[in-house]
Amino acid sequence: MGPLTRRVVRGMEDRLGVDLPYLHHMAATRRTDLIRLGLFLAASAPRSGIPKRALHLAVLGATAEQDCGECVQIAVNLALADGVPAEVLLTALGRRDDAMDPADADALAFGRAVTRSDADADPLREVLRARYGDPGVQELALGVGFAQFFPVLKRGLGFARSCSLVGVDVGPA
Repeated sequence: MGPLTRRVVRGMEDRLGVDLPYLHHMAATRRTDLIRLGLFLAASAPRSGIPKRALHLAVLGATAEQDCGECVQIAVNLALADGVPAEVLLTALGRRDDAMDPADADALAFGRAVTRSDADADPLREVLRARYGDPGVQELALGVGFAQFFPVLKRGLGFARSCSLVGVDVGPA
């Protein structure tokens, strides 16, 4: 792996707040795959006017259904960086949806339900459509879909640790 590639991966680790050994592995194996991954990440950037909090909670719900470690930590770190309060994330991670604002609980539950292919996704989608319109539902669906990519990639490459619970740091609540 060249020095530029190493810097790019380390920059991602610094931004996301976790080690990314699978990216180092990919870079050492075939650097062009990191370019492809970069294009994927560019495509996953949010583009609608829905509240960032709703998107982060939907992504957190989806990620928590797929992974119990580093990907959840990344979702938490990105949400905190976008101003989602730590107490909201702690409540979401504790699955205390009844203690959440209804809009937050709906977005979180939508991420979980879509990931599980649960029938609850249908009525939640309609609630979210009434709240955010079709563009908002599309943005949430894209976020949920993209959130599942990295846990699956890590499992495919043999870098997942989802069999052993990893503590998620939400910082000061």
